[in-house]
Amino acid sequence: METSRRSFAALLGAMATAPLWDQAVAEAQTRGTVTADTLRALLDAQGGAGIFADPARFAELQSAVTRSAITVAALRAFDVPADVPPAVMFSRS
Repeated sequence: METSRRSFAALLGAMATAPLWDQAVAEAQTRGTVTADTLRALLDAQGGAGIFADPARFAELQSAVTRSAITVAALRAFDVPADVPPAVMFSRS
């Protein structure tokens, strides 16, 4: 399997954002919002602020990420009994 620099960089970026996303979820649960510093770190890990350098767009993004983080926390907290089969199963045929 050949790996290009671009795909390797994308993989590293995805790995770097996982702990940051967990931090964003924890902040949304405890503070009710994702802090600007965490959001900037998430943006930097994904390649920079871009259009979110504008304060109005940044505020919109902060609100959207907070809502998403609260939704993720609610989904993670949902208890599924062990006897419930998965909704989707993958198999090799």
